[in-house]
Formats: sequence, structure tokens, C-alpha cells
Amino acid sequence: MFKTSLLTFSFVCFSSLSALASEDSSAFDIAEVSTYTQGSSSYEQVTSGSQFNDLSPTDWAYQALSNLVESYGCVAGYPDGAFTGNRTISRYEAAALLNVCLDKVTEITDEISRLIREFETELSNLRGRVAGFEARVGELEATQFSTTTKLDGTSTFIFGAANYGESENNDLADGTAFTYDVTLDLKTSFTGKDMLTTRLRTGNCAQSAFQGQTVNWLTLSSCFQQTINTNSLTVNRLHYKFPFGDNFSATIGPVIRQDDMLGIWPSVYPSDPILGAFTYAGQIGAYNVTLGQGMGVNWSPGNLRLSLLYVSGNGNLSDPNTGGMFNENSASSTSVQLGYQGDNWAIAGIYSLAYNGSIMFSTPDAQYNFPNGDGYSNNWGIGGYWQPSESGWIPSISVGAGLNHFSQFYSLNQGDTTDTASWYAGLVWKDVFLQGNDFGFAIGQPTFVIKEHEDTPDDSVYLIEAYYKFQATDNISITPAIFYINKPFGQQSSANGIESSLGSIIKTTFKF
Repeated sequence: MFKTSLLTFSFVCFSSLSALASEDSSAFDIAEVSTYTQGSSSYEQVTSGSQFNDLSPTDWAYQALSNLVESYGCVAGYPDGAFTGNRTISRYEAAALLNVCLDKVTEITDEISRLIREFETELSNLRGRVAGFEARVGELEATQFSTTTKLDGTSTFIFGAANYGESENNDLADGTAFTYDVTLDLKTSFTGKDMLTTRLRTGNCAQSAFQGQTVNWLTLSSCFQQTINTNSLTVNRLHYKFPFGDNFSATIGPVIRQDDMLGIWPSVYPSDPILGAFTYAGQIGAYNVTLGQGMGVNWSPGNLRLSLLYVSGNGNLSDPNTGGMFNENSASSTSVQLGYQGDNWAIAGIYSLAYNGSIMFSTPDAQYNFPNGDGYSNNWGIGGYWQPSESGWIPSISVGAGLNHFSQFYSLNQGDTTDTASWYAGLVWKDVFLQGNDFGFAIGQPTFVIKEHEDTPDDSVYLIEAYYKFQATDNISITPAIFYINKPFGQQSSANGIESSLGSIIKTTFKF
């Protein structure tokens, strides 16, 4: 930095004086020049370029002359306060001026030399640290696998058990299970505004007590359910998001889920709650989280959010009789969502049209029956959240409710079900006991029949869960939790000998 300043200063001096110097070496007396440059009593020494009465900020050399006066003090004015910048000077005068300026430079150089000697040890240590940082940066650049991709990983251990009761026909296990789930997210940006997401996932929950087959609705959100093959690694997400136009963005991918394309998720309850039924924000059917091949568009003017999207569960099949996109066998879900998002609250309404069993859920007393491949459902939902600006006694609140109308639905009491509903409420207290620790509680009904041509089944199932997340380190959290399910088989629960299900787990999450 010092060298650069001195070079700049010398260049300004030489350029200014050379331009002013005349070929006529006898224009002025050399003694007069000496007096001028030394700022004697005959001439007035100035401290700012603005003191020259014939020099204005619009003059081309104003800044250079001001720097010389204010920084180095090697330019003086005439007694009348004039600089007389247009007056021709001799080469002798130019040499004298330059000599005074160089004297100032010498003084500055001596000061810098003394400073360097004074802080020689500190400067040496600083140079060593800079060299070390350069070496480490070079090593990181040489070993990184990509300059555009960030890797986020999550490993989850789930240790727990649930009491299922006993059935005359089935002995339901009450044993303790220890399972895991591993997720690797590769986030790649090519322009800084786009994002290619690749998720690899594996786990061994498919054959555990928490896969939701032994008791309805007993599915843990952190358990990988996509495959029966235990420990198999699969591509769980693959989609690309990019902006276009004003306030528009698009998302497209061969492995994408409905909620990957939404402009608003109407809940601040954890996205990985304990029971999987709370994943749907109380609106099962509307937020059906169909996974498959899809595309969507978002428009975000200000705080408004508008989303239009399509997902096909069978879109990777080329036979239109069994799958493909945009046909009756696509197992598709088409959704439109409109919402408003404030600083600490949001509300959103959604409509989804689902074909051919794309919504993978049923009530305890009713199951899908689409034998002709032409079944569909209309699904509506509304929900939102509010959260306090600061943590305290008041929790964040998330609520949602959904309504579903089916073209074909089959219930165990032989009635033709047409309508079901769902709802939930989730509360979260932040920084409980210690900063970073959270306590959460949720209650709701996943789905229950509200209309039927014959008798309506008594399938009002209630789910309750509570957890406390202890943030052990920045990357490790331990979450003990309990959950309760009443009448897990609806009105058939008594016949199965299962009036309720009570369980608890300890979930340990590692993020890297």
C-alpha cells in the first residue's frame, strides 16, 4: 500500500510539473522560485486546495493539486492567494518544486521505515499467517469435489417401542426397535439464482414396527418408507429450479415431490415431526406429497404466492395402460395454491385434483377402490401459522384443515364413502430451558368419514405427540418423544383388541 501511494504521488508531481514547465528557462528568477516553493513570508503557505482563489473544483487539475497540498504540503500560493495555474514556469521552477516534494517523500519514507522496524516481529507473524492461509485455501481448492455444489447430510438414529395390544388373529409385536435414516442432499447452483437438488436416501425402517402397516397411522416421519428393500440406496429427489421473468420461477424434475414446488408451506411445526401424519399440515389430500415426475411454476409478487404444479406417480412408465404422464393411469396430482406470507405469519389455501390413487392414505374404516383406473378425488385445504418475534411463554401456532370428496371409495361396512376431512394444530416453544432447545406438541385427526350413502363409520381417530429437542451441539440434537393413537383401526379397533396405541422414541440427529 505504501509503495502504491508513493508511486502515485511521484506520478502526479511529475505529470503536473512537466505540463507546466516552459522551454524558456529564463522566464523567472531561480531565487524567486526557491522562495515560492519553500513557502517563505513573501508567499502564503496553504493547507487546502480550496484556499486558492483562482482554483475551482471543476478545474481538471484541482484534485491532483489538492492532494499535493493537503497530503504533502509541497505547493504554496502567491501573496494575493492565487495559484496562477495557467502561468508558464521555467524548467528551473519545475525542478525546484519537484525537489521540495521529493524531500517530503523522503520524510514519509523514513517514517515508514521506522514503523516497519518497530513492528517487524508483528509483520513477520502476519506474513507467516497469510502464507499459511494461502496454503490452506490452495489445499481446499485442490481437494474440493465441486466449485458449484454443496453437500448437506443428515443421519438419524431412532430407538423406541410402541404398545399395540393383542388381537385374537394377530399377535402384534411390542418389541423395541432401533432403526436409522440417512439423507444426502447435493445442492448445485450454476448461476447463483438456480438450484439443482439431488437427494440420496437410505434406511432400514421398511420392516420395522414404525412402517405404518401393523397399526394404521403409526408411521414415523424420519423413517424411510419408499422401499421394502432394507438398506438400499435410492435417488429420493432430483429436480431443478430456476427463475425467469419478473417474480417467476419454475421447478422441473424426474423425482420430485408436491411440496418441493409450493410457494408457501403453511406451517412452522417441524417438517420432520414424530408421526408422519402431521407431515401434511392437517390437510391430507390437498397436501398429498405425491412423489414422482413433475413440474411447477411459482409467481411471487411482493408477499403474495401463487403456485401451479403437476406430479405423476407413474410418469416414468411409457405404457399408457399402466402409467405415463397426463392420462388417467398417471396416479397424478394437480395443485394450485394461493397464499400470503408476512414477516412472522402466513396463510394459504390449496386445491388438488388427484387421480387413480395418487393419495396414499385411507381412513381406518375405508380404503381406495379404483378397479377401473378412473377414480379421482377433489381435495381442498386451508392453513397457516403465526410465530412470536422472540422466544418466550407464547409458542408458535400452526393450524390446518382439509376436505376431500371421492368419486369412488370403499368402506368396511360396505358403504360408498364420498367425503372425508382432516385437521391438526401444532405448537412449538423455542429456547426452552436452554437456547436452541425446543418443546413441541401436536394434536389432530388424519382423516375421518363425514358423509356416506349408508351408515357413517365411527372412525374418528385422534393422534397426539409431544417432544423435546435438546441441541447437544451445533450439529447433534437428541429428541425424546411420546405419541398416542386412539382407535387405530376405527370402529374395528375393539374387534381387533386394540383400543389404543402408546409409544415413545429417542431420535438422535446428526447434521453435516
